[in-house]
Amino acid sequence: MKQIITFLILSAGLGFISNSLIAQEESPVDWQFEVSSEPNANGMYEITFIAEIEDKWHMYSQHLPSPDEGPLPTVFTFEHLEAFDTVGNVAEQTKPHAVFDDVFEVDVNYFDGKAIFKQLVRLNNKEKGAVINGTVSFMVCNETTCLPPTDVPFSLEIKP
Repeated sequence: MKQIITFLILSAGLGFISNSLIAQEESPVDWQFEVSSEPNANGMYEITFIAEIEDKWHMYSQHLPSPDEGPLPTVFTFEHLEAFDTVGNVAEQTKPHAVFDDVFEVDVNYFDGKAIFKQLVRLNNKEKGAVINGTVSFMVCNETTCLPPTDVPFSLEIKP
């Protein structure tokens, strides 16, 4: 009896480890980060976040109708230094699909193919420039599985 219990525990553990490794190797979203080289008419720079999403996968919007239920939204976090300020919130340039998700049993907003986000920043000292560091956290699913939330760091330099 002890051998059967030990076998079941080991099998479950190995299954969890192999699933975790598969999830780590699988990268269905490729991120690109860009910042404008010149300020706009209001003296602000524009950061562009581009998510290229593999076929059959989808990534969730920042804005979910039921934020306390279902999948996790995409979240952009900036490491605020004295060198810059964000102006407003990260804007979704790509319109998400709004559907009822049978798995989570809630309404969701998601992107497939490509998603573009934009954020305006203002330098506090225009002569010094700034390095803008942060993280984008997101969750992706396909028809059969969801991957654990993923954090992707970014670092962008604005030169005066």
